[in-house]
Amino acid sequence: ERLASAVAAGFANPLASRTAAAIAARELPEGGAARLARASVFVTTAERLAGEERRHGGGSSLLRLQWLRLVVDEGHLISAGSLTFAKQFLHRVYAERRWILSGTPARETAASQGARQLGALLGFLKHPLAATFNASLARPFARGVPGSADSLATALRACMVRHLKKDTPLPAPERRTVTLRCSSEEKLAYNTIVAYVRANLVLTAMEGLERGAGWESSLLHPANAASARRALNNVRETCNGGGEQVALLAAGLYDETVLLLQERYRASDAAVGRAESFMRDACAGRASPCDCCGVLARLHLLLPLCAHVVCAEC
Repeated sequence: ERLASAVAAGFANPLASRTAAAIAARELPEGGAARLARASVFVTTAERLAGEERRHGGGSSLLRLQWLRLVVDEGHLISAGSLTFAKQFLHRVYAERRWILSGTPARETAASQGARQLGALLGFLKHPLAATFNASLARPFARGVPGSADSLATALRACMVRHLKKDTPLPAPERRTVTLRCSSEEKLAYNTIVAYVRANLVLTAMEGLERGAGWESSLLHPANAASARRALNNVRETCNGGGEQVALLAAGLYDETVLLLQERYRASDAAVGRAESFMRDACAGRASPCDCCGVLARLHLLLPLCAHVVCAEC
């Protein structure tokens, strides 16, 4: 609590800020350092910086420029844990000014640990106070030396800015519900996943099967609850970008299916041809229509005798 009070007292009044056009990039834009130099703001992620450190180290395009300002969001992570690739890269960046944004600059409950974290953040900022922070401020504060909390707050006030919600009023949000139509890719992915789930439920609950014959493989079986949740999540995710599902069919099972149709069910050559065509398309990731309702999916049921391809619902 004493540390939190000192940190809070160290914050000054909010500063006005300006916004500028930004380049948000998962990959660095074409043109390398020359194009980056023309940008007002470059926005990237810790994952991207870690990738730059692993692949290029000191040779990254981001390190060929002198930046006016480096702003690190959730910057308290710089002082936490071990040295990561992202942290290594951030220390390499040359910037005239360095800022850290954090709602919890000193996250530890122990005063000594929290004070050390503040010292590490000051070190990353290359603030002049960093050189003597631990000896002159952090240690006396941790020992409870009288007046040390005031000294710490005074020192932090020179380099910290606090923004409160009451100081940054925002208009009330406008909420409305918009129904989005699925793309063709999303429809196909959705139909395929739903076909898989329905096929599982149909085939494991057919009349005539012994209780243990198909029930143990059913998504409704308590032992398969994790698989059922995963299937449901897959259905949801297909509505947000689609996806691709490719069937895997071993050569032996392919040949066994053809043999069963020919010898056990005495299927016609045309029926066997339909079955082979469906299996080839499924393995290649191509969608097939249900012979009954016409719905497209990458997975259907193959009926014996006639070898028609139908969705689980039909």
